[in-house]
Amino acid sequence: MMNDPLETKIDNDLLHELYTNEFSESELPQNFYFKRNNIDEFQYRAFGFSTSKSGDDLSQWRSYTQKTKGVCIEFDKEALEKQLVKLLHEKRPVSCECVYSITKERELLQRYVQLVRSNGWYKVMNQSNPEFMEHGLTQFEYMLAFQEMAIQIKHESFEPESEIRFFLLQDNFNGDIEIKPCAGGLTRYVNVNITPECIKSIRTGPLVDKRNKFMIQELFMSKMDKFVEVSETASPYL
Repeated sequence: MMNDPLETKIDNDLLHELYTNEFSESELPQNFYFKRNNIDEFQYRAFGFSTSKSGDDLSQWRSYTQKTKGVCIEFDKEALEKQLVKLLHEKRPVSCECVYSITKERELLQRYVQLVRSNGWYKVMNQSNPEFMEHGLTQFEYMLAFQEMAIQIKHESFEPESEIRFFLLQDNFNGDIEIKPCAGGLTRYVNVNITPECIKSIRTGPLVDKRNKFMIQELFMSKMDKFVEVSETASPYL
């Protein structure tokens, strides 16, 4: 489950406009099903792991820890991506930088429509197309591409978070799906192997007891046989 109910919600009017500009009525009729109305179902098929380019931001200490008594983990992006790719049926993107403006959303949607053209996906979208039956397998491809595009879109109010999102899509996932309790009741999740190479450093929150630095380093040494640099936040908090 995601904390922004508008996540993955596409501007359908904008997408329709871009399709109309790109395709003739015979290539892709305007009444074809190009949008996904059930946003809950869309989110249900995506597994996300959110990080931020802002490594020490007071607003995030306040929002994502209990009274700023928490830690910030710095990940190695490439190492983490390698672990995610191992869980896929085929190699595809597993991370993205989120976009927060209508201008950026338009650019994403435009690139997707161009892929629909260049890859011939519009032929399988249109059941009246003479080549419809010959392109049945490409339905999987255009749906994955659509999901990969949509998962990058967030509401502008979240822009200060500068989110980099790691994600797996159920349609391309090769592993077990687990269920656990959450604030909304139950949620589905997948396990990703976090190797020592994935973690670069740890930063403690404003009100974390300084003596925890040693304990954190000892924990990583005993569990991962890795020395991890632990520093304190520069953010003040009262």
